[in-house]
Amino acid sequence: LSLRLRFEQARGFSQYALANERSYRRERSLRLRAQPVTEIGFQGDLAFTNDDVASTTSSNRARAIDATTFTGDFSYRPQQRVEVGFVLSLKSAVNSYTAAPVEASIATQALRSTVSFDGPGRLRLEIERSEVKLTATSDIIPYELTDGKPEGQSWVIRFNLDYRITSFLQATTSYVGRTEGSPKLLNTIRAEVRAFF
Repeated sequence: LSLRLRFEQARGFSQYALANERSYRRERSLRLRAQPVTEIGFQGDLAFTNDDVASTTSSNRARAIDATTFTGDFSYRPQQRVEVGFVLSLKSAVNSYTAAPVEASIATQALRSTVSFDGPGRLRLEIERSEVKLTATSDIIPYELTDGKPEGQSWVIRFNLDYRITSFLQATTSYVGRTEGSPKLLNTIRAEVRAFF
């Protein structure tokens, strides 16, 4: 069992050709890790974040976001080489920089599985579902408000295989399938073989 308290605060100033920006970020977080038995583990994170950026001219980057985020990560390892995990993340954020504040609610669930081979290899599969709800429509939605996720449901499938063929050759294959607020699936496949001399 372990407990971590963290406080971070930063102020910044950026000077651009057409505008100046002042930034302020503060995060207060609590992390709890527990492993009641060898096979089962849990990590919970609770964070309160203030993220403000003020600009001397109209800017898409300007924001005043207050957010509360909870993330729970459950893991189960029935064998030494097999691990199954489930992640639940809930975030509530409001951007009060605009005349009409915009609130965002984000719920994310992820299921992952990792298998290590007897030889030098590892297979990882992850499925993630996110849903973003906004209380008001706005032409400008800061990236930080929704963590870059669009409004509606998003699905992400990740597949990764690492295998060491010999002590000098290592092969890696990865696949990412993504739908962001629409039924269209975007596919990214990557294969790589490395040789060490």
